[in-house]
Amino acid sequence: MSLIESATRHRSDIDGLRALAVLPVVLFHAEISGFSGGFVGVDVFFVISGYLITFILLRSLDREEFSLAKFYERRIRRILPALVAMSAITALVAICVLPPRDLQSFGKSLVATALFYSNFHFSTLLGYFDAPASMLPLLHTWSLGVEEQFYIVWPIALYFAYRLKLTRNALTILVTILLITSLAYAQVKSTGHNADRYFYLPQSRAWELMIGALLALGVFPQLSAKWQRDLAGLAGIVMIVIAITMFDADTPFPSLWTLVPCVGAVLVIWAGGSGDNAGSRLLSWSPLVFVGLISYSLYLWHWPIFVFAGLMSEHGISTVQSLALIALSLVAATVSWRLIEQPYRKTPQESQSSPRPYLIGGLGAVAAMAAVGIAMNVTIGLPGRLDAEVLRFYQASKSINPLRNTCHTDGVVPRPAERCTVPKPGSGLDILVWGDSHADALFPAFQILAERNGWTARQATKSGCLPVLGADRVSVGKATKYRNCGAYNLAMLEIVKRERPKLVVLAGRWSLFTTGNDGRRFFLVDSESNEISKAASDKVLNRSLARTVQSIESLGMQVLLVGQAPEFEGDPNMCFVRKRMAGAAVDKCLRQNEEGAMARIRVSNGILSRIAERHPNIRLLFLHPFFCEQGYCLAGRNVEPLYSNQDHISLFAAKQIGAFLQSGQGKALFGGRLSLQN
Repeated sequence: MSLIESATRHRSDIDGLRALAVLPVVLFHAEISGFSGGFVGVDVFFVISGYLITFILLRSLDREEFSLAKFYERRIRRILPALVAMSAITALVAICVLPPRDLQSFGKSLVATALFYSNFHFSTLLGYFDAPASMLPLLHTWSLGVEEQFYIVWPIALYFAYRLKLTRNALTILVTILLITSLAYAQVKSTGHNADRYFYLPQSRAWELMIGALLALGVFPQLSAKWQRDLAGLAGIVMIVIAITMFDADTPFPSLWTLVPCVGAVLVIWAGGSGDNAGSRLLSWSPLVFVGLISYSLYLWHWPIFVFAGLMSEHGISTVQSLALIALSLVAATVSWRLIEQPYRKTPQESQSSPRPYLIGGLGAVAAMAAVGIAMNVTIGLPGRLDAEVLRFYQASKSINPLRNTCHTDGVVPRPAERCTVPKPGSGLDILVWGDSHADALFPAFQILAERNGWTARQATKSGCLPVLGADRVSVGKATKYRNCGAYNLAMLEIVKRERPKLVVLAGRWSLFTTGNDGRRFFLVDSESNEISKAASDKVLNRSLARTVQSIESLGMQVLLVGQAPEFEGDPNMCFVRKRMAGAAVDKCLRQNEEGAMARIRVSNGILSRIAERHPNIRLLFLHPFFCEQGYCLAGRNVEPLYSNQDHISLFAAKQIGAFLQSGQGKALFGGRLSLQN
């Protein structure tokens, strides 16, 4: 039996392969140990889709039965019913539990899902493995976006290829060129700047679909010997399992590494299409076949279930709870498959029926989804759902430094002094605040200090870049200089030399790069060490910060080192709002154990302390005493938020710190030397 002939019959081994794809995805999202590479299941799905869709199209074109309307009708009946149902239920739950800004963001993703561009939408927001991704109920629809874009483009491309009378060999060559080009693109982008955004994009994923297309084109010869089929089938399963168990979030993806699960899927399909084999028999085990049949619904429903459970959990989800959520996902998927998917599948009269009702119904469904999403967006997340006190707290938590959009940058060059100096540029600069987004959040404190003392203060901050000279930020799996921090900090040193501020404030999220902050993927390297480890990063931070302090001191300027505020494991404000919306207790949302909070910043605080000890003229300001009292670190005080998220302080907190610095107690903190007079 050829691969072409095998695609005309239902293959239980492909159902089993779908199970081998979806179960690891679910287990990966449930954070079950041993499935660190479970996300590769999506790549297996892409190969299956490329094979089956290309075969369906080639068969209809060969028989001169091709109809774009009929093709889209089948895709609508296959994809939309369960997708619309999941989106509708998810939207209802989102309205009940998500705060306004989150609901507004959800609305945007709902529109993107309805219009088949959610992969592009999420590529502009964050990386797939970033922690905030676990709070986006529709993030998983990125892969549907890739497939839907394939469904839109590929039938038209093949139709024109047939109209141009391209031979099968010519078509095979073109598909191979597309495959190689896409794979090369993915490999280059996987190790470059902003690699995370290319994870979602079709140009990085097209090659996975094209491998499946090559199978459908009959490129691979028949495996006539049983031992060949057994070897290919089992080897394919082993390759997929290796990727599932050995890959992790630090594996560059998609890249050449992605060939492992994709080639594994090709081998399984190839062996099964050639005849009976050990791998096909293994995948045809009835429980696996059943999971394969419900795999689409399982993929759709499991992620929102996990997201909402995580959002409502105070201390994270335990392994037992994760297993319960997996069971719930299986139940939801079974119901969805039986009551939603099956009724819309092929009917006996399908070949005689008009596709128009399905096309119109499908367009109506996506229009309704988009309309709901737009309403969530334009109303800024339906804020009327919150009572007055909760709404005021929530809005206050979203208040940020008024100069952020003007003076905080992602670029290489600091923003102009004319726009970022308060009260306004004068004869000289008194305070220069240099650092990352944490320094940006803190700047209002120094603005207050400047305004009350007749001084000038300038903000010069950049996302993700500590104020250190001679060091660069890198990420595991993407061993490249990140955000051009080194170049930016050199530009800042030139500003210090040129403007000669009396006080240079160095502030940042120091702990992001130290051993005290486990689970982070970011590190510092310099000319002395390219080692990617937290221990090495600690040493680089110590060297580079000491180098920065010495450079500023040598110019005759004062330096203030600011330790960061304690971090929370999740966003305390969102916890507070969600709990209040649900009528649950909120006591634990706005506080955390001081010992645990300090453990995450202890190493970075120690580095700052030791540098200050070696430089007697250095001022040192630790922020944790402002937030911590009686064994707890607080995220709110007197129904006012102290944080804008889990690690950035709020505008309210920054103003309180400014008032503290202006007070006698604050001046005593500097040993009575807060005056910036010459």
